[in-house]
Amino acid sequence: MQVRRWWTRFPKMLVVVGLLAAAYSMYGGGARRASLGISAQEAPLYPGPCTTAPSNVSITFSGPLSGCTPNNGKACSAQEAINFTAVSPSYSFATCDKFAWNFGDGGAVTTLLNGTSHQFTPGKTRTVTLTVTNDFGTTRAASTLDVPLAGGTSCSANANTLCFVNNRYQVTLDAADVPARSSKTAIGEANIQTPDTGYFTLSGLTSSTQNPEVVVKVLEVPASFVPAGAVPSWVFFGGLTDLEYFVNVLDTTTGQVRQYHKFPGTVQNGFDTGSGQLPAIETAPGQICPQTPQVTVGSEAPSTCTPGANQLCLVGNRFKVTLNATNRNAGADLGKQAPGVTVPKNDLFGFFSIPGLTGNPNNLEAFVKILDARVLNQKFWIFFGTLTNFELNVTVTDVTTGQKKTYFRSGASPNNACGAADTAAFPF
Repeated sequence: MQVRRWWTRFPKMLVVVGLLAAAYSMYGGGARRASLGISAQEAPLYPGPCTTAPSNVSITFSGPLSGCTPNNGKACSAQEAINFTAVSPSYSFATCDKFAWNFGDGGAVTTLLNGTSHQFTPGKTRTVTLTVTNDFGTTRAASTLDVPLAGGTSCSANANTLCFVNNRYQVTLDAADVPARSSKTAIGEANIQTPDTGYFTLSGLTSSTQNPEVVVKVLEVPASFVPAGAVPSWVFFGGLTDLEYFVNVLDTTTGQVRQYHKFPGTVQNGFDTGSGQLPAIETAPGQICPQTPQVTVGSEAPSTCTPGANQLCLVGNRFKVTLNATNRNAGADLGKQAPGVTVPKNDLFGFFSIPGLTGNPNNLEAFVKILDARVLNQKFWIFFGTLTNFELNVTVTDVTTGQKKTYFRSGASPNNACGAADTAAFPF
């Protein structure tokens, strides 16, 4: 009978035990988990409980907008939420670890996961401190890391940096050669030309600091031209190369970073009139800009070239270069033509402004480069790039032979930003 009563009571005991376990889960273990701030979804991410103190802790970070990391030297933007992560090569974080973050700008937070994010106000550098503690004694591990921040300061020009609009905009260039050739990378060497225009050479890829590869112009725009929410500047860039490159533009006032990508093998230039991105991006050669420029071939009597207001003389005065522009877009001067006014630079290349259309002789709109590549294919190579959407006719004459080519760049579309590369130009 005693045994029988024990078995008959056993189901009731199981019910009581089950209720006690549930109550503990809700008010005991569950309360502890709630006090730690770990949700049911987060808890499985970490092992536990802790069996040792945290050690060898360090901090890493990444900026989703600027691409900044502790190792690449890029400044983080004040406009982005920078992601921070605690790492350790010899310690596995567990559920009992607490991560106390101090961001050096008055902001602080404690988390139970080893990652967080923070948005900074503009400034040069912030020192972020992380302290990790757990219940295994009173020991802790601490780490500090400096985070370079853009904004809150002005641009300082140096060997690799151009500064525009009263030192508000900082411009740098990164470039790479195609894998089929060298696969090398290089940082552009900066050369200022006017207060709003400069160019980069890439001696790490070309072995020459006299060979211009990319030209950049940043214009301050009157407030009446700036739509709500748009940036108060226009960015133009153009290349004299088939290399892949990135133009990086930092607004030091706001910390905003704009990056423009030119794909390898393409001859597209670019302009951003406030949207923060190009109207269209050519991702493959010939997709938007023709690989073979539209050209008219002619000839004239051999002569000499004398530099003048409307003609460049390049490569030992052998080549005469002139430019004619037409406004095909809009405005009171729609259809108006004007000659290019020269801004010579060196024996390889020079600029043209078009004051007859812009009213500003210092506003550089196009540029031409000629390379003597006869050691490679018995030819002179012609490149031209633009910082405008005007229709262009660029005429290059070999005064030694009288051979002449006129390169046409359409201005029918306001999005037109094509240049040209002719690696079999002269003789033809």
